[in-house]
Amino acid sequence: MAIYYVTPIIGTGTRADPFRTKIDQYGINHSTVIPTNSTTGQPLFTWALTAVPTGANTTQIDADATIDKLPITNLDQTIGALTNQQRNTLRSIGTKYGVTRIAGLTNTDTCRDALNAMGQALDPNFDASTFDVI
Repeated sequence: MAIYYVTPIIGTGTRADPFRTKIDQYGINHSTVIPTNSTTGQPLFTWALTAVPTGANTTQIDADATIDKLPITNLDQTIGALTNQQRNTLRSIGTKYGVTRIAGLTNTDTCRDALNAMGQALDPNFDASTFDVI
């Protein structure tokens, strides 16, 4: 299991300042989805989806107001089992990043469905089942 974040992409794309997630500056092991233009190497979006291992010290990440933490602790948990605040946070993050599928999730959908919605907004082939920290 992992902790999931939506993070800005930083960097100018030069050798000295490559494109990367803002989480990279905190030195924590993570996996990320940053789709890029195959010709230019430019990121297709201004944000990325990132997985950080459970148990990592995320104090700095959680304090960074530019990084959004998804309220997902169990991919098989239903949306209905989340607290009202967690559901509202999830919907708010979906709206902020233009992931309209989040708003259509029902209480019987799972957090896996929510993570897939976020990931597939970046890459249609995204699969939450295989997105984990290496």
